Amino acid sequence: MSTHAHRPLGRSRGVARSARRFTGLGGLAGLLVASLLVSCGDSGPAEEVVITTELYQRWRDLPHRISRIELTSSPLTEGTGLRVTAQNDGGAAGVFDRPRVRIGADRWASSHLRSVEGSVVVEIPPHDPTMPALHAASVTASVTAPELEGASSVVAYIRGYRIDTNLYDTPPDFGDRIPYDPGYGYTTQGVGIQLGEPSVSGSEITFDVRARNSLGLADRPDMNEAMAEATTWVRVDYVVVGAFGRSNTARGEAEYTLSYATFGTETAHPHATPAAQAVSVAGDAGLPQGLLGLTGFDVWLNVPGHQDPACVEIHSMEGTVAGPGRYLTELSVRLWDQAYDASSGSADAKVDMMLSNSSTFVEVGNLCLGLRGEVGLLQFGGSATVSPFVTETVELPLSRGEPHVFDALFDAL
Repeated sequence: MSTHAHRPLGRSRGVARSARRFTGLGGLAGLLVASLLVSCGDSGPAEEVVITTELYQRWRDLPHRISRIELTSSPLTEGTGLRVTAQNDGGAAGVFDRPRVRIGADRWASSHLRSVEGSVVVEIPPHDPTMPALHAASVTASVTAPELEGASSVVAYIRGYRIDTNLYDTPPDFGDRIPYDPGYGYTTQGVGIQLGEPSVSGSEITFDVRARNSLGLADRPDMNEAMAEATTWVRVDYVVVGAFGRSNTARGEAEYTLSYATFGTETAHPHATPAAQAVSVAGDAGLPQGLLGLTGFDVWLNVPGHQDPACVEIHSMEGTVAGPGRYLTELSVRLWDQAYDASSGSADAKVDMMLSNSSTFVEVGNLCLGLRGEVGLLQFGGSATVSPFVTETVELPLSRGEPHVFDALFDAL
């Protein structure tokens, strides 16, 4: 697959969206003392581990179908920044609009941490488009990681993703009967990714990966007909992090609904309140370090059982819309406001998620959203440093069919 030349952004805004808070053991002074005490047992150089905290995609003007959409990153080999790969083609009208992307990350450095990156593709077979929960599949990711052998705790975190609707080896069976190009994608009823808890045997690590890409009926009869026979593919990018020495893992989740009763043009879709986004994780007391990352997210759109029962899905466009599917303007997930209490071993954070169809032209219907975000806590001993980083919001060039690659440089710690 061809890509654009790597283009450095210069020094990105390595600005924390909120200050990281550590408490317990007498506050900051206690934490510094604890770090000094346990650092005597540290061995080897500090390794940098990068944990993705934000994946933001939004079209500039209009909502579009999901066809080829990607947002992921990997650390540059010299450790000076991130290499970001992004794409969002949409349907036929995607050639007239411009997608924007942003990635956030936490940079951890500790001699007690090691990590390895990988990817796995989940192929989602055809399902009835009126049953969005069925548009999901699972695979087992297998990782051979000698650098993690001997780790006492291991967690797999989401690093990025890619969704495709036209990776067929041969043209789909419906191609001769339905005049619809699967490369233009489909309207959506939401997406989700979930990483399971790893099993470790020596240097071999396995964990379950579940992906959902719910196709949703909307305003195109040919597209709606093709949905029932459509295969889609979700590539899940992950980073597996191992902690050495005394350590522990735990998980927690935030779950909430958002309801928008009206639609039309440029409808505002406010994000959930910080209180609704809150998640707490109970770990083991006394471990001085607590690393948080995303292990799962689910965004449901107009799906009964995953929305506020009081929210009523409505659509219009002069009666041409056939169902609850929507074109997509924004898809985003962000982990922020992390706080870790070393004395109790508890961690708190917020998970901000959004799917929007706001349009400068016309929206086909309203939104009833159900959102769930899961975070994994990796506790460990020894000393560590952590620095939040956020790239600039980058507007991608018009380059249908090709991902865009750019480098975002870290600010100095």
